[in-house]
Amino acid sequence: MRSGLKAGKTKGEKAYQNLGISLPLAKRLVEMMGGEFEIDSWPEKGTRIRLFFFAFNP
Repeated sequence: MRSGLKAGKTKGEKAYQNLGISLPLAKRLVEMMGGEFEIDSWPEKGTRIRLFFFAFNP
């Protein structure tokens, strides 16, 4: 299975190129459930995707 995520982007490349619909769909679903979705990317190191769900909705 090919994820489309590539670590170590070259200068000028979009940080989230070739991710297709998977990440936008996941982000929307997480937010619809009251959670948060964060993506961090570092050249030559990779990408971190964090999902936060809360037990209580204030």
